[in-house]
Amino acid sequence: MKVHFVLMTTALLLAEAVHAEPVDLLTAGSVSLGLGDRDCKVTLAIDCADHFAYDVGGRVSVPFGSSYSFQADADYEGYSGAVDEDNQVTSAGVFGLHVSYRDPSKYLLGVFGGYAGSEVGSSDRADGFLYGAEGQYYFDRFTLYGQFGDADISNDSNGIFDSTFWGVALRYFWRDDIMVEGTWMQGGPGDTREWSLQGKARLLKQQPLYGFVSYVRADYYSDSNADAAGRDHTISAGLTWEFGAPTLYANDRRGATLTSPMLPGLSAGWAQVLY
Repeated sequence: MKVHFVLMTTALLLAEAVHAEPVDLLTAGSVSLGLGDRDCKVTLAIDCADHFAYDVGGRVSVPFGSSYSFQADADYEGYSGAVDEDNQVTSAGVFGLHVSYRDPSKYLLGVFGGYAGSEVGSSDRADGFLYGAEGQYYFDRFTLYGQFGDADISNDSNGIFDSTFWGVALRYFWRDDIMVEGTWMQGGPGDTREWSLQGKARLLKQQPLYGFVSYVRADYYSDSNADAAGRDHTISAGLTWEFGAPTLYANDRRGATLTSPMLPGLSAGWAQVLY
């Protein structure tokens, strides 16, 4: 069923090629660095309060054919400085590839695949593959973005994410270079869930340097221990260097606008913590 859904989306992409008119897609991308504070709570006897958090990421999109794009993106986040670090998630990362068809005035339809994982303490790691379908709908100054997929992420211990996941995001462009975004993602053990809010704005008129602030909240559960649960939230700020697109709005409609989900990898690490 899950594979059939992705294959159906792929068939729709190929069908669009028959009627596609050339559009002005962009070779564009970004690199980013964020710093902040992560705080978490666990129902078990683990002290995971007050981490220093950092996040490094990048993406690039290259158009090909008529109205198609290929995008690669990667993101890595780490946490340090907390008590009892050996019994909690200390880092997570994801690398993804996307192929999409886009009409910049209407919508985007695509498929993605990736590799995600997380580390618990200094020696345990959960990693594996994810894949799915995604789409965006454009209306005026808003973009609605949805993803549905499946992941199989595990390690030799008890961390595992073998389940479907889904997510939605809503972006609003107050100005071409001022964006506000809210996201929600869910799936995995006990329907683990994550939501976030982010604001981004251009800092320099003549250079594509942007500043952002974000808040991310996640709730994790265990399939093996009904009484175990974890919660973390991260507040951060950082800088993004955009290239290839004149504004954030232009990049959203014609450039590097897709994101590979980190939640499955994080959730697999937390499943081990909560076992």
